[in-house]
Amino acid sequence: MKRINLGFTLIELMIVVVIIGILAAVGIPQYQNYVARSQAAEGFSLAGGVKTALAEYHDTHGVFPDSTTDAHSKLQGKSMMMSRIHKYPQIAE
Repeated sequence: MKRINLGFTLIELMIVVVIIGILAAVGIPQYQNYVARSQAAEGFSLAGGVKTALAEYHDTHGVFPDSTTDAHSKLQGKSMMMSRIHKYPQIAE
């Protein structure tokens, strides 16, 4: 009688599962680092707009604003940026 191989052996399947586990163990932390770096870069880019707005306020009034309410009410053109900050509450806190 001839025996026909029609599938994978258990050891072959276990090897594949181990390889996928190793790749996931390396890949998931790298992906988390990538996400954290991209969020930090987004924070710096959002802060760049605030920096420009504060510089304009300082140039106009000669002093920096006393509070963020003063700066926000004086700088109406930056309302889009403020709404973007409130879109991500975990970053704004």
